[in-house]
Amino acid sequence: MKSFLGGNPLVNEIANGEWTRARQMIEENGNLVRKWTAAPSLTGGVAAADILPIHQACKMSDVTIQFLEALLWAYPESIRKKETGFRRVALHIAIRARASNEVIMFLLNKYPDAASTQDVLGRVPLHYAISNHSPMEIIHTLISTCPATARAADNLGWTPLHVAANCARSIDMVETLLQCGSEAVVACTKKGNTPLMVARMSDGPDKELIEAILVEEQEKFEKTAYFRNFREAENNAQRHPPFQGTSTFWGVRKLKRSNSFRLVV
Repeated sequence: MKSFLGGNPLVNEIANGEWTRARQMIEENGNLVRKWTAAPSLTGGVAAADILPIHQACKMSDVTIQFLEALLWAYPESIRKKETGFRRVALHIAIRARASNEVIMFLLNKYPDAASTQDVLGRVPLHYAISNHSPMEIIHTLISTCPATARAADNLGWTPLHVAANCARSIDMVETLLQCGSEAVVACTKKGNTPLMVARMSDGPDKELIEAILVEEQEKFEKTAYFRNFREAENNAQRHPPFQGTSTFWGVRKLKRSNSFRLVV
C-alpha cells in the first residue's frame, strides 16, 4: 500500500486504486480535496512534489469522469492548480498517464486554458499527446482549443512537429501539424535541428514516409516569400532573446506575427 509524506489519506486511497473508499472520504470530508501533500512518485524524481488529490487521480489510468466530478464538486479550482514538481495541471498528467479519451475530453472541456498551459519544461499538453501517440481525436481537439500550440516550442526548441517527426509513428499527425502552419517545417531546436533532421534520426515505423513528406514541404516553403522573413525573425530572436519575466511565454520563444502567418521565434 502506498503512503505519501504529506499525510492526506485521500491521496493515499487514490494511489492505491481504492476508488469506493476515496469517494466516501470526499463525501465525509470535502476539505481533503483541498489539502496538498508531498508525493515523490508523481514527478518520477528524487525531490517530492506537492500535489492535490486531482493530480494523483489523473495519474491513474483507470480514473473515471464520475470520480473527477466528485473532486471538482468539492474544489472546482483544483483543475487549474499545478503540482509543484514539473508544474503540470491535471490535463498534462492525464495525457501522460494515458487516461481514457473521455477523461481527457472532460478535463479539456472543464478547463480549456489547460491546452495552452506550459509545464516547467515549456511543454504544452499537445507535446505529450503526440509523444504518447494519443488518438487523432485528442490531437485535433487540443489544436482546435488553442491553435497556437501547434507551433509552440518547449525550452529546448522542440515544437509538436519535431516530436511527431521524431516518433515517426503517424503520418496523420505530421500532416495535421503542417496544415496548422507550414513554417513549422523549418523551425529549429536549440541544437539546430529541423523536423526533417530529427525524423532522419528516428527509428519509427513511418520514418521513410514522414521524411518524404517533410522534404516536399520544406522545399515548397523555402520557395515562398515568407521564408526570408522567417529566417530573419529567427536570427533576430537568437541575437536578442526575449526578456523572461513573470509573464507566460512559449518556452524560450515567444509567439510573434510575421506578415500573414504566426510563428515561434
